[in-house]
Amino acid sequence: GAARRVRCRDGDALGVPRGQYVSKSPQQLRQEAELRQLQAAQQRQASSRVQQRRRRLSSTGARSDMMSSGWFSKAKGGLVKASVAAALAGVGWQAQRLFRGRQRDLIEAFAEAMAYHGDRRADLASTTREFRKRLGPGPYTDRMASRYMAALATERALGADAVRGAKATAQVLGLSQKALTEAFVAAAEEHLADRPSVLGKLLFIAERVGAGPEASRAIRAKLPYGEDYVDSLQAMLLRNTFRAAVDKASRNEPLTADVPSDFADLGLTRDKAEALLDKYKAEVAEARRQAEAEAEEGAEEERLRAELLAKVKAEEDKRADG
Repeated sequence: GAARRVRCRDGDALGVPRGQYVSKSPQQLRQEAELRQLQAAQQRQASSRVQQRRRRLSSTGARSDMMSSGWFSKAKGGLVKASVAAALAGVGWQAQRLFRGRQRDLIEAFAEAMAYHGDRRADLASTTREFRKRLGPGPYTDRMASRYMAALATERALGADAVRGAKATAQVLGLSQKALTEAFVAAAEEHLADRPSVLGKLLFIAERVGAGPEASRAIRAKLPYGEDYVDSLQAMLLRNTFRAAVDKASRNEPLTADVPSDFADLGLTRDKAEALLDKYKAEVAEARRQAEAEAEEGAEEERLRAELLAKVKAEEDKRADG
């Protein structure tokens, strides 16, 4: 291509030969321009790296000064202490949760064992000593009492032995009347609030072991029935438990039975117990009379049926012979 003449200064940094005039093609001019741009970019990058290195050194020195300062040492110590305290608090909370669960399980096991022993005072006393030792020091008596009352009403059949067991357990635990009343209230409100049939048994026991009237009112308030219906249910429970005691004492011969010796545990006077016994005997006698009458009726029907069948057979035999 056509060349043009350009004037070039001596000592050109691009390495062009010295002379007054040098002929350069357009391609050479473009290459020289690109080379100059590349060199300028390299210089800028080198300058940038130097500045970045200086900033890093300056920042490192500042951090070093900060970490070596008393303020940072105190702050670091505070953070470490806070972290340790938080960890210990977490461990302590977990340990407390496990401990509370263990104590709750022990109290439930105590209640079930005491309900199983019934009114055997020696077993009740030894079981109480054992579980108090396992529970360790602490205000557990109230919880033991309320959980026991709930277990007693749930696990055992209602009767004089259940009432005696509640009385014996209250004595073994050293409950005052106020504490005994609170135990029944707590049993109703915390353990049996949604079990009306068991609440009826709990009410029956509470009204016969010397608990205060507050216990009766609290339990009745939890029952989903009116006062008249609750009274009729309690009368039915009394009748059934009394008759069960009569059957047990007389070996299921109530007509020859006397008033059971533990009638007082059921909250009865002797006169009331005798009246209940007389009524029971009259009902048993009437039931047996009806059963005998029905048996005689059945026997008579069977005799008439047999006679009718005999007549029919005789007539058939007569026709066959004729």
